[in-house]
Amino acid sequence: MKKIKYSGIRSTIGEFIRLGSRVNPIFISSEIIADKLKEYCSSNQLSYTPVLMKIIAGIRDKYPIMNTVLARDFFRRKIYFPDDIDMAVAIEKTENGETFITSPVVRQVDKKSVQELTAELKILAETPFSERPDIKSLSLFNSFPAFIKYLVFCFVCQSQSLFRSFFGTIGFTNLGYLGVLNMYPHWVNTVVFGIGSIEEKPVVIDGAIAIAPVLHVTLAFNHRIFDGAVAARILDEFKRIIVSGEFDAL
Repeated sequence: MKKIKYSGIRSTIGEFIRLGSRVNPIFISSEIIADKLKEYCSSNQLSYTPVLMKIIAGIRDKYPIMNTVLARDFFRRKIYFPDDIDMAVAIEKTENGETFITSPVVRQVDKKSVQELTAELKILAETPFSERPDIKSLSLFNSFPAFIKYLVFCFVCQSQSLFRSFFGTIGFTNLGYLGVLNMYPHWVNTVVFGIGSIEEKPVVIDGAIAIAPVLHVTLAFNHRIFDGAVAARILDEFKRIIVSGEFDAL
């Protein structure tokens, strides 16, 4: 029977997901007609990820509760509303024969253009994991026992400044390029957008059946901060922008 080492990075991810499954166990999903999104990205030679990140950032103005951090102020918990939108983005890496997901934080998404986000995401995707600026401290952390990692994650989540530094304010993961329809991301952020694939499907448009590209989206949210009705409105606004094609402000 073959066996391999349970690596430090895999253990770190496991403890993060363990905590995230306590924070974000609630999910809702939607299917969105995305013909205008597909056309916009194609005509401007853009990938979906930076465009969708900007759409999500724009929704914050209408629903600021989505860009929050639940942390302690001495002995009491408070909900903090950061000025900036810092988005943790899942990026796949391979190091020493092991493939895993990292989630670097893209700062001030609301203040950057789609082109700036595209360039930054390209750098994050192409930079080897071993060349991260914080690789020494990260390697040390990965060597800790699992229960120590979990306690450190719990401690970080008690401080709004530490939380934002390590985890950002909003989570974003896109597995659509791998053909995934829906996913259930267990992250610690108040909201996490899980982007699935865009598939051609029969839909009803103006009372007639047509074939159109349909985007699959899952929204995970922290029920301690707001309820399902608010989450549904956030997802509905995301859907409205994509269906209407209101991309001029990006």
